[in-house]
Amino acid sequence: MAEEEANQSESTSSDVKKKSPVMLVAIIAILMIMEGAGIFVFVAMTSKGPKDAFANTSALQPDENMAELLLIEDKFNNSTEGRTYRFEVEIYLKIREENKEFIEKRLEARKNEIRDRVGQIIRTTQVSQLREPDLRTLRRQLLALSDELFEIDGDDNRRVEQIIIARCMGTVLN
Repeated sequence: MAEEEANQSESTSSDVKKKSPVMLVAIIAILMIMEGAGIFVFVAMTSKGPKDAFANTSALQPDENMAELLLIEDKFNNSTEGRTYRFEVEIYLKIREENKEFIEKRLEARKNEIRDRVGQIIRTTQVSQLREPDLRTLRRQLLALSDELFEIDGDDNRRVEQIIIARCMGTVLN
C-alpha cells in the first residue's frame, strides 16, 4: 500500500512537471503580449500624430532672373590611365541676369584661355572622376575656374551660380 501511494505521488508530480513547461510558456507569452500592448499604448499616447507636409513650389519654378550661357562645347583627350579617352563636353553657366552682359564680354575676350583651361581640367582629371554619376569633381573644378575668370561681383556674390554639364561622354580611342 505504501508503494502504491509512492507511485501515485510520483505520477502526480510527473504530471505537474509535464504541465509546468506548457504553463510556463503560456505565462511568458501572455506577459510578452501584455508588454507589447503596454508599449503600443504608451507610444500612441505620447506621440503627437502625423504632421502636415508643405511643398516648396519655388524650387520647381524656374528663376526668372537667371540665364544660361554656353561656356564651351568641344572634345578633349584624356590619357591619365594609360588609355586615351576622348571626352565630348557641353558646359553651360547658370548666371543671374544682371551679370549676363559682363560674362558675355568676358567669354568673348578670353575664349581661347577658357578653352585651354577647361581642356587642362579635362586632360588632368582622373577618368573615374569624369564618369561620376553627378560629375561632382568636374563641377567643383569648373566652378573654381569660373570664380577665377569672372571674379566676384560688387555684392560679394559669385557671378556664376551653377555649372551645368549637359554632356560629358567619353570614348576609348586606342
